[in-house]
Amino acid sequence: MTMLRTRRRSAAATTTSLVVALVRAALPVVLLAPSAPAAQAAYARLYAPRTTPMAGLPFTLKGIITSDVKRPIKLQVVGAGGAATTVAKSTATRRGTFTFRGVVLKRSATLVAVAPRFRGTLQHPKPKVSTAPIVVEAVQQSGSLVALPPIAQQGANPEAPSNAAQVVASFRPARPGRRVQLQQKSRRTWRTVARGVQDGGGFASFSVRPGRTFCAVARPTGKIPALMTGAVTSRSWKPVFEDSFSGDALDTSVWGDRPNDGTEVLGKRTCARADAAARSVSGGTLRLGIGLDPSRASETCHYSTARYGDGASPYLVNTQIDSRKGYHFTHGFAAARIKWQRPKGMHGGFWLQPLKGTTAGRPDLGAEVDVVEHFGDDTLKGGVGSFVHYPDANGANVPLAADPARTAMLKPRGDQWWSSYHVFSVEWTPKQYVFRVDGREFWRESRAVSQVGQYLLLSMLTSDYELKDLDPAEHAAAANVDWVRVWQT
Repeated sequence: MTMLRTRRRSAAATTTSLVVALVRAALPVVLLAPSAPAAQAAYARLYAPRTTPMAGLPFTLKGIITSDVKRPIKLQVVGAGGAATTVAKSTATRRGTFTFRGVVLKRSATLVAVAPRFRGTLQHPKPKVSTAPIVVEAVQQSGSLVALPPIAQQGANPEAPSNAAQVVASFRPARPGRRVQLQQKSRRTWRTVARGVQDGGGFASFSVRPGRTFCAVARPTGKIPALMTGAVTSRSWKPVFEDSFSGDALDTSVWGDRPNDGTEVLGKRTCARADAAARSVSGGTLRLGIGLDPSRASETCHYSTARYGDGASPYLVNTQIDSRKGYHFTHGFAAARIKWQRPKGMHGGFWLQPLKGTTAGRPDLGAEVDVVEHFGDDTLKGGVGSFVHYPDANGANVPLAADPARTAMLKPRGDQWWSSYHVFSVEWTPKQYVFRVDGREFWRESRAVSQVGQYLLLSMLTSDYELKDLDPAEHAAAANVDWVRVWQT
């Protein structure tokens, strides 16, 4: 340490001596200021609110900018023609974070956060910085209650199908954890008969007795006032079709293994075929699986996809069964209670197909209705998929799809599609399809509504486009179907 200090003093002394020598020699001396730090690229971001704001009620917005000093920030509403109106002010911290509290919007708006030009230090003034605009939806509080068959039955284990009537309340915007009371009409008054809380999608479901009239009340919280839904009357529901997969074999009077020629609309399966060996029934559930094709064990399948390129795979057997020979229906509720597989590289499905096939340009004469498809962990934004497919006038496939992100909110916190059974259903009417998970609606579609008889399908498939994700060590993974039911009004 002593030596280091000596060297520093020596260096300083040398510099001083040099300057003195230059002055004595009458030579010009230029003293250089420390160089300015390299300019840091400006960055700013305004985060979307964690929950959808209610119109007229205060909420909070947060964001961040590149900054090493405190500086003022303005929140502005961007109107037609780019005109901006300041609606809130804040100050960024030295780390660049900022928070706008008490923001109130009367309607949905485009918002931007602006940091005006700031002097900062004399040497390094701060330029104006703006975030990219975000659209914030502000909606009026609303709620509804619907009477349904028993299609809400989430749980870790197989269970006997419920026959209780159900009502499901839905509130918008969702406030997870907000208390909900179910009230039953008794003559001229209402009395509370059950209590629950909103889930991540704003839903609360209740099993009830048939023939009663109910409403649901979202309790007041903070500055949000209470809200009562309209009234509905529950009814008795008796399934017109049910298979709970008792015993140790599939009911072949209803179900059959569906042939697969590898030319399906949704993607070729050149390396797989349907085979009864991939499925089994035991413990009250139907197992939907895949496996190696024993008839081609020594062969390698080569496939080609437009999006993912070429690849190679062993030949496989898949599960694909349908009720074409034993049951079909026109309009009603179709539901299946399923626990899905976790791995990627295969996808399970519960779907409907028209008895007589599809007709180009005539979806009313039949459409493929994918009630639910699951493609494994870390796919579809953590949700499940629902689709409607039909051929246009030229015979080309037209896909309609739900937003899978909405379904990701329809399971309990910490739950996974492969850790619990959930009921996936479609309500098919002459005018529309309504898709639900455990009675919680996530998609309504009024296009391509079939008006003809359709049959049920259950499958676990390995299409060419997903084989790249299929780990041979996970061939034993499967989905389990607890029951399938159909109700008609």
